[in-house]
Amino acid sequence: MSFKVLTSVPSTFKAYSSTMCEFLESAGMEVMQRWDDAGIPKKELLGMIKDFDAMIMGLDKIDSDVISSGKKLKVLAKYGVGTDNIDIPAATNAGVVVANTPGANATSVAELAVCLMVAVARQVIESVAFLKSGSIYPQVGPELENKTVGIIGLGNIGKRVATRLASFGMKIIVNDIIEYPEWEHWFPIKYVEKDYIYKNADFITIHTPLTELTKNMVGECELKSMKKSTILINTARGGIVNEDALDKALTHGWIFGAGFDAYSVEPPVGFGMLKHSNFIGTTHIGGSTYEAIQRIGEVAANNVIRVLNGKKPGNAMNPETTKNLVDFNE
Repeated sequence: MSFKVLTSVPSTFKAYSSTMCEFLESAGMEVMQRWDDAGIPKKELLGMIKDFDAMIMGLDKIDSDVISSGKKLKVLAKYGVGTDNIDIPAATNAGVVVANTPGANATSVAELAVCLMVAVARQVIESVAFLKSGSIYPQVGPELENKTVGIIGLGNIGKRVATRLASFGMKIIVNDIIEYPEWEHWFPIKYVEKDYIYKNADFITIHTPLTELTKNMVGECELKSMKKSTILINTARGGIVNEDALDKALTHGWIFGAGFDAYSVEPPVGFGMLKHSNFIGTTHIGGSTYEAIQRIGEVAANNVIRVLNGKKPGNAMNPETTKNLVDFNE
């Protein structure tokens, strides 16, 4: 029996995603590729999904209507980590496995987070603008050494950020719902409450998923409690930081500056924070390295192959749907 797999990946990844389809086709699967920067329109997707056993999606909105239309659907594999565009309860009710690719882009996102910290601190973009306009105006900012960095979320990405910042000689404080005692033997990290991070950290970097608990987690109150010298970094998901509140913070000097790679609406056209010289924004490029794109595609493909062959995927977001599947290591 030949399985049919629909892939919908942003076109910018096309040149680096060949191994994903090669993996699927070598497993005997029929693949239909789409390159949609904003995802397949819902009306079109509703008509397509009924023919497929699996889908690998990027930015596509997978709601209960789409899942109901996928009569043959067995697995939804996210091309990435964030699954807030997938109605997981609806998938669970339909017995559809939802899998993602944690760790596949962790190094790339961690490196960008550190890059943004340095760029905001040293006002790199503003300095470049001065130079290109024919001026030389020295930009003055803080060093990272001996500063305190607060890492909110010590998962795959947060750990890599901690590793890199430890080499900068930074003091590391962490907030996470899980404690990793083994890490305390390697790095001088200290677990604290989020409020402590907001009030005491010189740099704050966010590495949590977007959930009902983390939506607007950082708002006006939290920003006001930060030091005027604080630099805030968000390479996680848009909507974790309230962007209107961030605009106020930058306008009134509540914090030193901010660097973001994710926004509640993308692209963030007309967002007030964009007008500030002490804000550096990148175009959701955290996972956009050659290596990460290839790893993500390979992991997503393997998740599909495993589920369609009766095995558990590498990481199921709704593990209750995998109880009849063979364990990953078997």
